Amino acid sequence: MRLTALALVLIALLVSCPFAEADSWAPPEPRLASSEDGRWYVVMHPGKPWSKSDFVLVRRAAGKPAREEPELRPPTRDHKPRIELEEGDEVVARGRCTMPMDVKCLDDGQGFIRFDTYANVGSRAVIERFDAKGKPLWSKTLFDLFPKEVLRTFMQTVSSVWWSETIWIDEETDELVVVWKRDDNPGVLRLALKDGAKREGSIADIHARIGRPPAREQLGAFKLARKHKLDGLAKAVRAAFANEKNAERARVAFAAYLYELGDEAGRAYVIGIAQNGKDPRARAYALPLLPDVVGTKAIGWVAAALAAENDRVWGAAIEAMRGFGEAAVPTLAAVVRDR
Repeated sequence: MRLTALALVLIALLVSCPFAEADSWAPPEPRLASSEDGRWYVVMHPGKPWSKSDFVLVRRAAGKPAREEPELRPPTRDHKPRIELEEGDEVVARGRCTMPMDVKCLDDGQGFIRFDTYANVGSRAVIERFDAKGKPLWSKTLFDLFPKEVLRTFMQTVSSVWWSETIWIDEETDELVVVWKRDDNPGVLRLALKDGAKREGSIADIHARIGRPPAREQLGAFKLARKHKLDGLAKAVRAAFANEKNAERARVAFAAYLYELGDEAGRAYVIGIAQNGKDPRARAYALPLLPDVVGTKAIGWVAAALAAENDRVWGAAIEAMRGFGEAAVPTLAAVVRDR
């Protein structure tokens, strides 16, 4: 399989063939979301189209690290991927709900948040809180969150209303932070986890999230702030990068941004993670950056990563080779020939 993929990339580089993406909804895949403390997680398995999906709320076995969302083979007519529980993990609640666009698991077994509707964004309840027993506690529609004049500003397609940017849980205040689309700077709402009570947030909430784990939500806030070129971003990123307690995969993203601003410390960190990162996700983030950060001198480093056992790292090395363009052809040809 890997050899075939290598050969296809080599051919693509030789003929400069662009890769196209389909503009449609793919079948939904199972989802897994861990709580910030790592002691709980929720798994969603999609049902048939337009039907409810199954979920389980799970207590993680004592002493095990937080469970990460696994990489799954995409669903086909003959294959429905599943996320199985691991030995020692305990199911505390089961139920059914609408398949979400995103899901957030709460600390201390408090349940989870279902966010928006897959393939029907903005329809029905866009936020729904489930309790520790898997029962709906409260929900919000777009009409609950926004006045009519704001609703009119959201882009609409045949199936969806595109209103949101991202969400995260603020465990310090027991609130859900919702960032929504606006013509200028994005808007921020805060909803109390207890009862859904709403209050206004601010851009400062986005900068604060950049500096505080977990990494997935840090990166989401960083991507959002960068997209909108928010004032104060560079300061927030420098502070987050300097904090060695932050995960490698978050710090490497911050390092790449700082390198773009002319910070050589960022460049050195990207190179170090690409070559020797301990977290495969961080290394996979860093490898495709090498064509821009180092140039063709890094082809040998990327070629070495093609021997990685981790599929995520291997795939990132392939992506990096594409970034080198024609300069990577001799090396790729040698790898294909050797294998």
